[in-house]
Amino acid sequence: MTSVPLAKWFQREMGLALALATTCLGIGGVFFLPVTQVLIDAVGWRTTWVVMAVALMAHSIPLSEIFLSRQPEDIGLEVGGRPRVPL
Repeated sequence: MTSVPLAKWFQREMGLALALATTCLGIGGVFFLPVTQVLIDAVGWRTTWVVMAVALMAHSIPLSEIFLSRQPEDIGLEVGGRPRVPL
């Protein structure tokens, strides 16, 4: 899932963007494991399952809508996020 927005939005800095995305996936796993365990201890695994699903959808659906359905050119930017210069 991360390669699609990276290919659309970054060309010159694709290596850096891919490195940051991969690093954040690992950091997210390290961060959310203790949070998940605290939730399981506090409210049980069934409620934790629902809370984590709602949290995932709450941030992934808007981000997917923004970055996966559009090209930078669709919102007046060049690839890389710079403003488009009129000719």
